[in-house]
Amino acid sequence: MSHESKIAEEEQQIANEEEEKTNISANAAEKCAQTADEALKEAIPALKEAEAAVDTLKKPNIQEMKGMASPPAGVILTSRVVMILFSE
Repeated sequence: MSHESKIAEEEQQIANEEEEKTNISANAAEKCAQTADEALKEAIPALKEAEAAVDTLKKPNIQEMKGMASPPAGVILTSRVVMILFSE
């Protein structure tokens, strides 16, 4: 075996090892993407429902909330969510 073919064989072995590592990483990334897609499919209907609920808010609803000296925790949480939805 010539010196050049020995070098080429070693480089091919290194390339094959790197390809295997890359394939493992690609498979892991694909699984992660699938998990994210599934979570997104579950979240989108809830988001649409929340947006529809926000669309039903009227000015008197906001005024009532503003009139509360110390609103309950649920009202504060809901207000924060509504602000997030309005900002988009």
